[in-house]
Amino acid sequence: MFEINGTLLIIIISFSLFVLALNYALWEPIRKIKDNRYLSVNEKIKIADQKEKKSKKIKREIEAEIQFFNETQKRQLDEIIERNRVELKAEEMNTQRNLRKFKSNQFEVIKNSKHLCLSNTDTIKKELSSLICSKLNI
Repeated sequence: MFEINGTLLIIIISFSLFVLALNYALWEPIRKIKDNRYLSVNEKIKIADQKEKKSKKIKREIEAEIQFFNETQKRQLDEIIERNRVELKAEEMNTQRNLRKFKSNQFEVIKNSKHLCLSNTDTIKKELSSLICSKLNI
């Protein structure tokens, strides 16, 4: 089949040395570049994960602050509404009291006006009667 002679042996040894030289000259730098790139990508992924965790933490804090603000604001609005409701009720009662006083005063004014009108009418009647009598006597 194959005879191993000196030339073939030199070719095999030369090829083996060539492959070892290529491995050392090319494969090692390529592997170092690949490993460095792999480490760089992993480092960037770790940094991204840390930033994501930090941003989630900040988001939770902000949401908690917003929730607290909303609860505080709702509580303040409820207090304002209740205070206004009490003030409105007091004002309504005061208005009703003033209205009753006004009605009572108006009834008194009408009553007094009626008496005054009646007394004036009586006075006028008496004057007219006396005037008529005095004219009739003439």
